[in-house]
Parts: sequence; structure tokens; C-alpha cells
Amino acid sequence: MQWEMVAVVHSRPRKARDATAPLTMESSPQWRVWAFLVVVHHIWCYVLGKLTNYQVHPIVCCPGGDSCTSGAVALRVFRSHRRATAIDNHYLCGRRLKRVIFQVTSSNEKYAVFSSEHHLTKSMVETLAANAIDLESIAIDRMIITIGAVEAFSQLPTSLEEFSISNCRMSCSTAEVNEIVQNSLRQLLSRSPRLKRFEISGRGWTFDHFVLDENVLALLPDSIRDLSISAGGSLKITNLHFLRGRLLESLALQRSFVSSADLDVLVGMASSLTTLDLTSCINITDGSLLRKLHNLRYLYLGNNRELTDDAVMGVCAGCPRLQRLSLDNCAMLTTNSLLGLGLLFELEWLCLAGVGGVDDQVLERLTNCRELKMLDIKFCRNVTEIGLVIILDLPELSQLDVQGVRAYSHSILQHAKRIPKTIVSEHCASMPIHLPPLPSAVVG
Repeated sequence: MQWEMVAVVHSRPRKARDATAPLTMESSPQWRVWAFLVVVHHIWCYVLGKLTNYQVHPIVCCPGGDSCTSGAVALRVFRSHRRATAIDNHYLCGRRLKRVIFQVTSSNEKYAVFSSEHHLTKSMVETLAANAIDLESIAIDRMIITIGAVEAFSQLPTSLEEFSISNCRMSCSTAEVNEIVQNSLRQLLSRSPRLKRFEISGRGWTFDHFVLDENVLALLPDSIRDLSISAGGSLKITNLHFLRGRLLESLALQRSFVSSADLDVLVGMASSLTTLDLTSCINITDGSLLRKLHNLRYLYLGNNRELTDDAVMGVCAGCPRLQRLSLDNCAMLTTNSLLGLGLLFELEWLCLAGVGGVDDQVLERLTNCRELKMLDIKFCRNVTEIGLVIILDLPELSQLDVQGVRAYSHSILQHAKRIPKTIVSEHCASMPIHLPPLPSAVVG
């Protein structure tokens, strides 16, 4: 288990130096002070590591570039223990703490979306809120959040700019407990005028009976720019009226019940919206309004089986700056609309898994997407060897997924001018296996 606390201390702004002057120790006396502080910091980390069972890793960075008009000292603290008590140490949780991450890493990537068995408690959040009065970011990943900890969220400082809960569990067993959770989140949002990023994401019923609805989300401040509320079964919004008048840059609404009519709200933020995730939004049957989101870079529409050709053709014509597009399992799409993908000249990542309309014509048109790095066409049964040879010639293609494509075999690679770094398929080259002779049962 790995706990991470990141404390960032910014120095006061200094006067900009002459850009033409060389940056040397002699010409920049402030570097002597900086070097001295770095040495002291390393000594302090060494002593603390000897006196406690914490592993302290000093990291020094200069985000100001060569001119170094501002400096930062980052401190990461890790501890292998079932309960995190790092923030109980006031030396590690002071007024200058800016960013805290509570995260339990998984050794197996398959389990990264599931919660661990480690708890975030009320005392931990209260200690953080009481001491880190200038806290800007708190992120919680793969933990069990106790109700006491949720209640303490309302005490977090007003300086908060980022609040993120991902892949966690919450014990919200009754309607009364849900009211406690909602009240805490309402208070948090009401007293966070600087909040730019708000995330509560998870799968299924990981948050039990918690309900994330308009009663909570209506209190989002005008400063919000990044909103991710893919909260599984807990997400109970039926419209997007709470977003009217806001200028989001990123919005994730996976598995929500918003309808096609709600897309009109998103058109109002077309100038700022660059990322939109509508994966598994089964009520979206008419995506014609998506063509008006001309500034989109990332668009995820996977598992929307009612998505029509008109919607995709509109996206290809109206969103020319797309770099990532997901259309996996959009069963109604035909070759007619998919040919329009050739208009997306900046496309780098494309998922067409399980789309029956993908054929050699579509792959030939994708040769216009010269920046394409990742292509997923698994279980696209209408693709032949001709189309595969064509797509292998893309100059930047580094990852290709062809699982379930019957036409694929390793012999195709012999005719390719270049081969992607990664090809995912169920065709494994045969490897000779030499077994030792079995021992004789006959005793001489």
C-alpha cells in the first residue's frame, strides 16, 4: 500500500532577470540561497527518516523554467501501514500544504478500478482541514470512505480548487445516511468559490444508497471547469439544467439518464468544452446537436446502441479538431457515416470495437488520419486482409487491436511497410517446446 502526500511551497515572486544574461551561481545570488535550502531540506528528510518509520523522498523542482521566477519544494511521504496516520504529524501537514492524494495502488492493473480495504477516517480529514488551511487539491482513490470522513468534508478550507473521489466505496446504508452525505457535499460546494474540478466516479453501486442529483450539483460554483459525475447507480440526474450558464472544459456523464434534448445545454458552452464523455448514456438517441461542439478534442460515445449515422456524420463535419473518438458497440452505425472519419485529420486515438459497419472502405479512408496512433477494430467482422494491409501503412500507428478479426494473421505483416509497436490479437505465433524424456517405470 502506498500513501502519498504532496506539499508544495512556493517562494515569493522575484524580479525577472535579464533573459540574455547567463544563469550562473555568480550572476544569480539567489541560487546560493536556493542551494542552501535544498541541502537543509535533504538533511531534514534524512533525520526524519531515521527518527520515524516514514520514508521521506525530497523532490526539488523549478516550475519557472530557466528564469526560475518561482520555486517549489515538493515532499512525498509514503508509509506501508493499514491505517494512514501521516497527516497526524503536524510537521507533514502544515499551512503550506497544497495538494494531498490518498491512494492505494494496485499491483494488478485489472483491479485499479476497484476499491481496496483501506479506510479514510473522520480524524484524518479533520486533521487535514484544521492544519492545511491553504489546501488546494484533495484526491481520494481506491479507498473506503467512512461516513465520518464524508461529514468532515464540509470542514475543508475555502481555498479548495480540486475535489476528487474515484474508485472508492462508501457505506451509505439508509436514506437518513444519504441525507448526511448530501448535506456535507452541499456545504462543501457552498463554501468552495474557487473550485475548478469536481469528481465523484465509480461503478455499479459502490456508493450504496448515496444519491447524486440536482440538489447537490446545483450548488457547483461558477468557477467549475472540470466535472466528472460518472457515479454509477448513484447518479440520479434527469437533465442538465444545473449546468446552464457555465463554461465547462471537461464533462463526464457515463451511465447517466440524460436525454438527447439535454445536449442543447452543452451547445451553450461550445466555445470552452474540449472533453465530453457520454459513454453508455442509453437515452441519447439523437446526437445531431453534437456537431455544434466545434471545439471538442476528446469525445466518448461508446455503448450508445441507438446512435445514428446522422449523429456521426455531424460530428465528423462539425468537430474537425477531434483527437480522440470512441464509438465502440454503436451497433446502428453503417459504412456511410464511418467514411466521414477521414475528415478528422488530427485524430490520434480511435475505438471502433464491435461496429459492424467497419470494412475495408472505412480503413482506406482512415489513411487520411496521418496522426492516428491507436486503432481498436476488434470484432469488426467485415474487415479483410486488404484493409489490414492498408491500415498498417499509417505512419504514426503504434497500437492496433484486431482481436476477433478473422482475416488477421501474422503472415499479413510480411507485406507491411511498417509494423506497429503493439498488435493485440488472439493469433499467437507457435513456439517450439522441448520436454525432457519421461523417466522409465522399469527398475533395472
